Amino acid sequence: MRFRNLQEEVPATITVRLNAGAKTNYRDPATGQTLQKEDIPKLHTIHIPAQAEVEIEDHIWELAWAMKSTVPIYDREVNEVDAGGNNKHRVITPIPTGRSKTVYPIREMVKQGLLEVTEKPKIKLSKSEIIEAIENAGVPVSKDIEDQKLLELYEKVVG
Repeated sequence: MRFRNLQEEVPATITVRLNAGAKTNYRDPATGQTLQKEDIPKLHTIHIPAQAEVEIEDHIWELAWAMKSTVPIYDREVNEVDAGGNNKHRVITPIPTGRSKTVYPIREMVKQGLLEVTEKPKIKLSKSEIIEAIENAGVPVSKDIEDQKLLELYEKVVG
């Protein structure tokens, strides 16, 4: 798969954890029990210079696309501060709400137009699995649809 960094002066960097969720076994020295813990992270970093196009393996893109992060939600308070004379400045103060939301950073970069997918990764699903995924998204599909149209529909509906 290939994608391009559309930013004119800013390079993009994407770091993907290749073994997310992997566990390793170890023996507790105090009790002698075999326990599990998170495996040591194996990271893959992709550097994309400004206006450059890169090619990466499909499975790395799938990991990057699925990456998510939890960010806090802030309210904002706007105050006008006298700057002397007739000048006033607006001061925006973020106020934590205690809530958070899940975001997908790479998806956000594509939506904002910072990254552009120029060659999509190959779909590894069978025709029946693609039809099932589309129908699970609430779109009815004919069983005798052409393969190319089915893939286009899958991209639009499932992404």
